[in-house]
Amino acid sequence: MTVVADLRVRPAVPADYSAFIRLREELGVPDAAPDPDDWERDRMRDTRCFDAGGRLVAYAYFEIFEALGYVRNVVVDPAFRQRGIGREVMRELARQLRAAGCRELCLNVKRSNDAAIRLYESVGMRRAYQSASLRFDWRRIDEIRDEAQTPSADRMSILSVLAEHDTWVERRFGLPSGLLAARRRRDGTLLFAVCEPQAPGALAAFASFDLEFGGAFPLCAANAAAARTLLTRMRVAAPESESVLVVIENDPRLEQQLLAAGAESVLQVWHYRASLSEEVSET
Repeated sequence: MTVVADLRVRPAVPADYSAFIRLREELGVPDAAPDPDDWERDRMRDTRCFDAGGRLVAYAYFEIFEALGYVRNVVVDPAFRQRGIGREVMRELARQLRAAGCRELCLNVKRSNDAAIRLYESVGMRRAYQSASLRFDWRRIDEIRDEAQTPSADRMSILSVLAEHDTWVERRFGLPSGLLAARRRRDGTLLFAVCEPQAPGALAAFASFDLEFGGAFPLCAANAAAARTLLTRMRVAAPESESVLVVIENDPRLEQQLLAAGAESVLQVWHYRASLSEEVSET
């Protein structure tokens, strides 16, 4: 392996957008790329570029949710792979996230991406759970079923999640603290929750629905009725679309319910995590 000796890291600038788009295609993900304005507003600040020989050879994009650093993209130019760049990217991210006060690092990786999995495990990351992206046709909402008897969707109530609800929702569904606030800052994002009919204070479902992207990340539901209620409300918000892309995290039961109702599997990933200790990040 030929190590790139002159690799340097820097914050992204507007002129990096075209290189970002070129490298982002290597991810092979279903979501559309942000346009230049959206990238500069929502992602550029948290994107790090890695240059070698005057060329951008890798980039990483992350979000910080209080003590958690969530790495969204890590891409190395195919012409510069097998030179230790990916490992150095992960080390640099660990250093920067630790300096920002993060105590833990996480990311998602395609289950079929053996090379990336080897990289992440080599720097101390460990598999935590599985997640899936599914394409769901709105017309199949009423086909979502489960074996257990669940409350009637007609009696469930919809809540538009306000800032005062964030901690309540995040704790209920095990979401990173600060995730909802970050989603709320994005234009065209709606936050919905579903309350149980017997106990209005008991949450049964939640979704962060991005109207521009046409997807929900994540979508959480305790039962089939809650999932139907939530998707029905999302459909009202996007009447011109025929389907929605939803991300189901660490919930094989809900994933199987949607697949049984006709959802199409788009992407299968493993979720990896690591403590940001010196031993892990500098291995």
